[in-house]
Amino acid sequence: MSKEDIIKRYTLDKDDGEVTIVPRNPIYDVIPSEDKPLRVAAYCRVSTMNEAQTSSYELQRNYYEDYITKHENWILVGIYADEGISGTSRKKRDAFNRMLQDCFDGKIDYIVTKGIHRFSRNSVDCLSVVRELRQCDPPVGVLFEIENLDTLRNNDYELYLTIMAAFSQEESHAKSESMLWSLEKRFRDKNFLCPTNALLGYEKEDGKMVIEPEGAKTVRLIYDMFLAGYSCSYIAHILTIRGRPTGKGNPIWSYGSVLNILKNERYCGAIVAQKTFTKSFLTHETAKNKGQKQAYYKPGHHPAIVTMAEHRQALLLLSSNRVNGSRLFGNWTLTVVRKGLLSGFIPINRAFGGYEAAHYVQASNSIKEDLPVGEISVPVIPGCQVVRTQEFVDLQAAMVSITRKEMRFNKACVKKLPYIEFAEILLHPLEKLLAIRPTDERNYNAIRWNQSKDGTPQPPKISCAAFCRILFDLMGWRPSWNIRLTAVCLSKNDESILMFDLREAEFRLLQDIPYCSDTHSRRRKTYHPPTWADNFGVSMEQYKTTCRMDRAMLLTDWHIDAPGEPAPGFEPDVVILTEEDIRRKIDELGAAI
Repeated sequence: MSKEDIIKRYTLDKDDGEVTIVPRNPIYDVIPSEDKPLRVAAYCRVSTMNEAQTSSYELQRNYYEDYITKHENWILVGIYADEGISGTSRKKRDAFNRMLQDCFDGKIDYIVTKGIHRFSRNSVDCLSVVRELRQCDPPVGVLFEIENLDTLRNNDYELYLTIMAAFSQEESHAKSESMLWSLEKRFRDKNFLCPTNALLGYEKEDGKMVIEPEGAKTVRLIYDMFLAGYSCSYIAHILTIRGRPTGKGNPIWSYGSVLNILKNERYCGAIVAQKTFTKSFLTHETAKNKGQKQAYYKPGHHPAIVTMAEHRQALLLLSSNRVNGSRLFGNWTLTVVRKGLLSGFIPINRAFGGYEAAHYVQASNSIKEDLPVGEISVPVIPGCQVVRTQEFVDLQAAMVSITRKEMRFNKACVKKLPYIEFAEILLHPLEKLLAIRPTDERNYNAIRWNQSKDGTPQPPKISCAAFCRILFDLMGWRPSWNIRLTAVCLSKNDESILMFDLREAEFRLLQDIPYCSDTHSRRRKTYHPPTWADNFGVSMEQYKTTCRMDRAMLLTDWHIDAPGEPAPGFEPDVVILTEEDIRRKIDELGAAI
């Protein structure tokens, strides 16, 4: 009723100056009239899909259809039901959210539900939803049958609702904790849950996992191709055009579906329980278990399709940042040079991140080196030091800058090794030395060294986040640091290498540097290690051993090109198939590519 209607209706025939009470519109009555037709909806929910709960679900629907139609002035709008959904969160309760939207759209006047535990097991959600419904125009009420609580007729409904919803929430919490306890008890008793309905290559017989031959062929091919160096995307392409179904029966394969099979420990016969956990029983948000909860590992739980060594090697290769791009040498592992000047050094594949710094130390420490015997005939003056070149600005010094993501060599480094096109990086984790030696492009570790343009040397910029992480962890450097190292070039006859001492590092940090009264510039400022404060360099005796200069002078043959050999405990135990073997296995699956 507008202001104009009120004036016309109540003042034109009466002008005595008295206050006239204008009655409220009955449609805004909080308590609905017994004579007013009400559009009523019912809400019911069961939290699981088992047979007993399904029966309860059907009973609730039938009950509310009869219950609402028996009321003379009630009009059944609909039965909103969520099946197999928890009541602690609103996110996945589609019917519940649809019912609320219908209330906000003015399609429902009243909601009937069995009890607060059916409506919501989250006390905050329950109270906020009821408040939202009360604020509708006109208000929408909720009748909780068990609690005999009507949110329109009970003015103190919030107090009762808060108390009862809190009890319901705590009941749900207790059930959640009980279920988690029972699961962990099962795991401790070696009673693991392992459904096979979407696990390619397996099925259940008499409650036990057995290999399903056709699916196992697909799994076997995935591992063979990946270990041979093929990318996940290419493997997915091959399986799709061959029409091989996934574990869920999907004929279309993706990078992710191949990746999941390579990561799944169940294909090597093992099982890991509690790889994820629920962060909150209210939100049902899950997270990866990184040590927050106990995990349970059981090898030999069921028949394996691939060996443990093949699965372990696949996980190592997956840590490489090249698995989606160019092919990676599937047999890559930690190797150690066993002779010559670089004895104890580990050749580095810059894209490989499968091992930690401790593994590099273990591999290098496994080599018993035959050290040369003799003395270097360099005059030693007591108390004298060899001055560090880093103390002076030397634009001609060969240097490398290292961040968490890349390595940058300057032009002087290229000029020190001017005749090589490809180089290999090596690391001695015990002596904290980095080396650069010549190699050829057939080496899987090769990096392009001289990227010259028009005959002008161009220093290499190498993306190597996986290897840089190892260096930073090994040396305890902070992620924000920019490390700068000065090279020592060792040459003999036609052999030359660059050596960098990781312990003699300069640290460059970004700082705000004022260059006028009211402006600043972000520049890198160089810091030296605290041990440099009391000296200008190193003693003559120490200098002789710097970057293995003593060994370089004593060795007759440096064996610069000596290959790395597998370190004890890191020997690969997998068979890498040739391209012809892979092609034959693909042809066995069906039609030609």
